[in-house]
Amino acid sequence: MKKRFIIIALSLLSLNAHAQKYNYDVNNDGQVTVSDIMLIVNKILGKENDEPKYPITVSVTQKPFVDNDANASGMMRSPVTTTESLAGTEDNPGFFYVDYSYFSRWDDGGTGYYEIGEPEYYTHWVESSGHWVVGTVDNPGEGHWPSNVDLNTDVIPFYAYANYESGHFGFEGFQEESKSETVVSKPYLHFVVEENSGAQKDLLVAITEDTYYHSNGTPAGFLSFTFDHACAAVQFFLSKTQALANSTITVKGVKLHNVYNDGYYYFNGNGGDGNQEWAGLGYKNGTTSSTYTLADNSTEILVKQNYAVNQLSTEQDKENKYFFMIPQITTPWYVKGTTEPIPSIANATGAYIELENCDIIYSVDNDGQITQKHYSGSAYIPFGVTWEKGIKHKVNIQIGTGLRDSDGNRIFDTNGVLIKTTTAQ
Repeated sequence: MKKRFIIIALSLLSLNAHAQKYNYDVNNDGQVTVSDIMLIVNKILGKENDEPKYPITVSVTQKPFVDNDANASGMMRSPVTTTESLAGTEDNPGFFYVDYSYFSRWDDGGTGYYEIGEPEYYTHWVESSGHWVVGTVDNPGEGHWPSNVDLNTDVIPFYAYANYESGHFGFEGFQEESKSETVVSKPYLHFVVEENSGAQKDLLVAITEDTYYHSNGTPAGFLSFTFDHACAAVQFFLSKTQALANSTITVKGVKLHNVYNDGYYYFNGNGGDGNQEWAGLGYKNGTTSSTYTLADNSTEILVKQNYAVNQLSTEQDKENKYFFMIPQITTPWYVKGTTEPIPSIANATGAYIELENCDIIYSVDNDGQITQKHYSGSAYIPFGVTWEKGIKHKVNIQIGTGLRDSDGNRIFDTNGVLIKTTTAQ
């Protein structure tokens, strides 16, 4: 008998075009599916049905990084996440997370309050079927529209993010227990940039909002996300200025100190002053500094005046690798032109470059009389740049007359003459 009811009910699938007229669309998603049929079967068999669930389907596009040097450098491949790489492969599918907020009405007639989606949706690509499956970590494919909303009129904001571990998404000002009207403000991600360049991620973010039944003719429950790159993509290069033409400089190991690596990305802006999307910048784990290895000490770098010769990276494929940094304006170790003494590197609070195993040979020929001086040890360069969201940046670290030792003393005078020596050459 049960099989007969199922066969009869399944035959109703052919009535999809007249679903609303004959009320076979039990879950009101605009079409008759197996889910509707099973609801009918359970009703015939006298079984209680769970509250109907309304599926979510997703499409994804992406805004590329802006390459300000594209005309000069030609087409440049990069390790940034693209729509294709986000999808992954059949054996290792890609994924991103989706959260939402919505207005929940009180049964007693009160105004209501805002809630957020729990748990975070786990959304991944299935190559064989050619679409994104929406669900949770435990129940892939079981994702559905928020319950307790008006499917025709309630506009639901959705927030998506990729290359990011779940658990740090939230709202400022969210009051779940309050029965007073509460405005959900400032949805954000707490993001940390790993100091190990191999563990860095290209953070993708997207926001969209819609009702379940669209007014633009698209299928019910369909969401379209356009991802932005929330970080800056940075490449570092090393060169020397013309003022140091008489000096041969080699370096083993380059490090960047004291750029912010912990912050909050706000989906709707207003995270800080004005309409900033990033705010609350600092250092991870409550520390007061950061250190990034731009080039390890396994290779000796002969510093040229042409910066393009010496790209810094710990990767073999240097041209196609970037450091992903939180957008910021760095405050250098000292401000150029001030008359205040420069503190030792141990007391440095601003950003700076450390040149490890820096070897300098200064040589001048005065009518056949060779003057030669030598410096060997660590050397330091104050570092100040502006990094913007979604932009590829080329940073040229120039070794010039402002080079300092660990005590803040000049290594060269303003004419490029080596004045800080360590050993006779």
